[in-house]
Amino acid sequence: MNIKESLNNWAVDAIEKLNAVSKNTATQYYLQSPLDQINTRIDTLVLGINPGSTESGVTKMESPEEFLKGNPTWRYRFQCEEEGAHVSPLWAKYFGNAHFMIYGDQERHNLLTDNDSKTVWQNLTPFATPDASKLSKEHFESGIPVAVQLIDILKPKRIVLLTTNGFNLLGQYARVESSPIVKDITTNRMIEMGTIEKIPTIQLPHPSGDWGMPKFIIPMIVKMHRLHAVDEKVNSLEEAATKIKNQLKRIEVM
Repeated sequence: MNIKESLNNWAVDAIEKLNAVSKNTATQYYLQSPLDQINTRIDTLVLGINPGSTESGVTKMESPEEFLKGNPTWRYRFQCEEEGAHVSPLWAKYFGNAHFMIYGDQERHNLLTDNDSKTVWQNLTPFATPDASKLSKEHFESGIPVAVQLIDILKPKRIVLLTTNGFNLLGQYARVESSPIVKDITTNRMIEMGTIEKIPTIQLPHPSGDWGMPKFIIPMIVKMHRLHAVDEKVNSLEEAATKIKNQLKRIEVM
């Protein structure tokens, strides 16, 4: 079975479960970036906590094709499709900040990093609430196993969690092998690094909130995590963590 067939089967099962939860909780749901363009293993999976929305209502997806198309406004996250285009003001607080965290720039670096067939943006739960505190146990119990099944299909080379409790939620609501290895202990906006299903994973504070440290630090940590834990195929994440810690010791505020 190829990846497109696997995604279609996943979507069939997902919408049956999510439609029922949406009706029971009167909460809309949707995917973020489109999944109907995925043909091979992806490079990066970015997982937020959930899509924010002030609207209430019920979603009833009629087909897996509709579900896999993702958020219809996703295409407007940049002001245009040209190389180096700025993030749209409507997407700046979440996507613009997240883009800075991961790539070190709020502009589109190149068409490869924002290729929807290589970098997938989704959430631990697809239910849209005004903020994460409005998510119920039912949302987590239904949404997180769906996200874990997606990880198994996409098999990303690395995962970025945009939340301070992603590792904990995955352990609580899904039988997933996750292992935090190192964390920032200086603030309650923790940065953690570890694995999910043996995939190198870095957890960052949500980009729309207080990052808890100087803005330039996070992109540097993410870049070093990528270089040492993925691209250079370091033997262990412990080695990557040690290198990052040693580098940070060299930084002094002027």
